[in-house]
Amino acid sequence: MAHWQFRDASLKAKATLEACVKALAQPLKETKTRASAGARIGDRNVFVKIERQGWSGTKRLLRATLPFSWRIVHEAQRMRAAFEAGVPVPEPLALFRHEGSWYFVTSAIEGESMLQRRRAASEVMRLSQREQDDLLSALLALHRAGIEHRDLHAGNILLTPGDPSVVLLDFATAKLRKRMTLRAGLSDLRFLANSVHARSTIFSMLRFALRYLRARDVRDRSQRRRWICWMNRRFLKEFVGREDQLVFADGARASV
Repeated sequence: MAHWQFRDASLKAKATLEACVKALAQPLKETKTRASAGARIGDRNVFVKIERQGWSGTKRLLRATLPFSWRIVHEAQRMRAAFEAGVPVPEPLALFRHEGSWYFVTSAIEGESMLQRRRAASEVMRLSQREQDDLLSALLALHRAGIEHRDLHAGNILLTPGDPSVVLLDFATAKLRKRMTLRAGLSDLRFLANSVHARSTIFSMLRFALRYLRARDVRDRSQRRRWICWMNRRFLKEFVGREDQLVFADGARASV
C-alpha cells in the first residue's frame, strides 16, 4: 500500500504505483540506495526517482532519526516550490512511500544537458542567444523565489527544443531562504562557472554574470567588481589588474 504525500489529479494511484515499480526494475541509473528510470503512465511520459531503505552520506546519523528518507523528500519539496513560483523545472507529479522506499515522479522532458553538449562540441560549447536569455530568466526566477540551487553545474541544466529552452534539474541540495542575498545568488553562478572549462566559454560566462548583476539591480560598484575580480583570477590570469575594463572574445567591452 502506498502512502501519498501528493499526487497530480491526472495520475491514478494504482497505475502510478505499478508503472514506477516496473520501470525501476530496469533503472537508467542506480546506486546502493537510489535509482532512477523513465516510465509511462497512461498517456504521459514521466521520470521516476526512488530512495530505498538505508542511509548514506555524511548526515547518516541525523537522517536515521527522521521518519522519512531526507534527500528525495527535500528535493520534491524544493522542486515543487520552484515550479509553483514559475521556475522552469520538470513538473512534480507525485511523491509517495511504498514498502519503506520513497518514490518521486516528475514529468519527462526531452533534451540534452549542457554537459552533454560541451562533451560533444568539437571546439567550444556555445549557447544560442535564446538559451542564454532563458538561462538568465530561470536563474533570476529561482532566486526571486528564495531558492539557492547549490548544485548548478552543467549536468543539471537541460537544453530543450521547446519553450523555455532551458530547464533546471536536481534540487536535492537546494535551500529555501527567507532572504535571497546577492552572495547566495552569486554562489550559484560560481558553481556554474567552475563547471565550464573552455577559456572562450568563460568570456561568455563573464558577460552572463554582468547581465545577472544588472538584472539584480546591484548598484554597489564594489560588490560587482569584487565578483568579477574572482572570475578573472580564477580563469583569466592575464587580465589581473585590469578588471575595470574587461575585453571579451568578440571584442565587446563591458564596464564593471
